[in-house]
This record gives sequence, C-alpha cells and structure tokens, in this order.
Amino acid sequence: MNEKACQLKLCVDNIIKDFSFKEFKSDFNKRLLLQKNIYLLQSFGVDLGYSYNWYLRGPYCSDLASDAFEIAEDEKAYGEYCAAWTLTDKAKEILMEFSKWSEAEMPDDMGVLDWLEALASIHYINHYICINDKSQKGIVNYLLSVKQWFTEKQAIAAYNHLDSVGLIKNLQLI
Repeated sequence: MNEKACQLKLCVDNIIKDFSFKEFKSDFNKRLLLQKNIYLLQSFGVDLGYSYNWYLRGPYCSDLASDAFEIAEDEKAYGEYCAAWTLTDKAKEILMEFSKWSEAEMPDDMGVLDWLEALASIHYINHYICINDKSQKGIVNYLLSVKQWFTEKQAIAAYNHLDSVGLIKNLQLI
C-alpha cells in the first residue's frame, strides 16, 4: 500500500460524499468526478503530488487513476491502513472550504460533473495552455472552441468562480 494513495483516500473521504472507489472502476462519471475534484483541490492548495495533462474532458492524471484503481482493488484494506492516519485541523479546514466552494454558484442549467469540468478546464487553460489572449474573453473563447457543449454563460460563471478565490492568473502574453 502506498502513502500517496492513502492521502488521496483521506482527502476523497472528506470532499466527495459517499464516494466508492469500487464504483470508480466501472463508472466513467465517478472517474471524472475524482479527477476534477483532485485537480481543483490541488489548485486550492492541497498538494497531493499529482501532475495533469490536457485530455478531452479537461485535466487528467494517469498516476491519480492508477492510485484510485489500486485503492479500488481492496478498499476495505486501504480503509484499515489509512485509519491510522489523521488529517491536521488545517487540512480539514481547507477540505471543508473546498467542499463548500466547489459546488457554490453552480448555474442552474449545469450538473455537478459539468461544473467541475468547466472549473478545472478553465483553470488549466489559464495556467498551462499557451494562448495569446489570457483575458476572461480569451480563456472563455478557447474553452468554447474545444468544449462546444458549454455555453458562454456557463464558462463565464466558472471563470468568475475561480477568480473569486484568486485561482485565475491575470497574465497577458505580449
């Protein structure tokens, strides 16, 4: 059993209600939910050491998927192993703040998975994709060009939600 996977399990147990790693194995939506939550949690300041690349549905980390599949193979044993670990009060506070923030201000016409995908994708575009126009309009337009299922209103809501907690870098390329 690896410590990084244990840290992952402890965080997931605190931010995703009733998450089952066993279901993760066969349910694409559970995998998407985990990927986006952990990506955003790391951007929120909880460094679990996962590195992401761009994928069709936004940021994706194969190491995270591997750790989650490992936990899924014997979730009960991982639960027992991780029971000896505890989160600091500061970590619990950040996880609680993240949980409240991640679903707040979600537009009525979006489900949780789409909201998390929009948030994670806009953050990734802003921080890691080289585009000339890093303004809100430029980032929103880029998102809409690669993910046509989002509306401009939804993309702007996600951008503003990220910006409200300082997760948007306001940089312009010259």
